[in-house]
Amino acid sequence: GWLCIAMAFAGILVLALWNGALSIKPGILWMLLAAVALSIYNLLQRMFVRDYTPFQVTAYCIFGGTLFLLLFLPGAVPEMKTASLVSWGAILYLGILGGALGYVFWAKAFSLADRTSDVSNFMFAMPLLTSLIGFLVKGEVPGVETVIGGILIVGGMILFQLEKQKS
Repeated sequence: GWLCIAMAFAGILVLALWNGALSIKPGILWMLLAAVALSIYNLLQRMFVRDYTPFQVTAYCIFGGTLFLLLFLPGAVPEMKTASLVSWGAILYLGILGGALGYVFWAKAFSLADRTSDVSNFMFAMPLLTSLIGFLVKGEVPGVETVIGGILIVGGMILFQLEKQKS
């Protein structure tokens, strides 16, 4: 299992380092903090879906996060007044599909899984799916690094699932 995770992670590294683009900047530290926070969120969510429905867990998390975002409301109101219809559409799309619906499905997956890693390993598919959607929606042609990284990611995920079925 760990070898499969390492293989998928190697795919992520190929995507990130292919052109030697990695540099240590303050944003990297924020990304690391976000990854730690998401890991804690996944573990807590796994605990909560034992007592609550996936919809309830998602609703509590989204409403809790909204409370923290209220700090930015005074600055957001003027921006909201001048936002275009396309911007409002993007906000609704991301909030409903990428946010609420995605997190409900994520919580449902945790409620059905035996282990947290059974679900969280699928997060490795996100860069690959993003590239695929970019190709389908915007016509962005993936580079060689995306193909090689994608093969490693999907290969690692498939091997992980096959290994899980053996045990």
